[in-house]
Amino acid sequence: MFGMEIVYSPPEAVQRMRDLAEALIQLNSGLMTEELRQVLDQKADEFGVHRLDMEDILKELSPVQSASTQVRSPGNTRTDIPKISFGKQYAGKTVMIEQIETGVWLLKIGEFIPVSERWLHDPAVSQDLNEAIAWAEKHPPQDSDVSDIFPEIECQELR
Repeated sequence: MFGMEIVYSPPEAVQRMRDLAEALIQLNSGLMTEELRQVLDQKADEFGVHRLDMEDILKELSPVQSASTQVRSPGNTRTDIPKISFGKQYAGKTVMIEQIETGVWLLKIGEFIPVSERWLHDPAVSQDLNEAIAWAEKHPPQDSDVSDIFPEIECQELR
């Protein structure tokens, strides 16, 4: 790409800036004043945090400003989707959203299990797998001769 510079903020700097911003906003009773914004912008420059990363930090730390929302999953970083933030302790969590009735939504934090892997969570299957894993841990692989195991099958040695 010619004529374009892509700048990424170091993750450590972003985390450091997030921690500082959260502490300063809390000390300021949760209010974002112009003076506080100037201090945070100056610190972001000192830490090497890109202005877009700084905007994301401030959006994340600001109180809910919109009732509009869409399903979000970890890693979805589009900035044009309205967000509702529930705090840092829920960052990266998968959320299931159920519409109970018009205008009423129920949010549940959970783990996603692909349909193709649900059979693994059946109690009988889980027990069989745990027993097989325990057996395999106690019995390391050994060399064996297939003709000893299956004498009725004629084996030809591969050359």
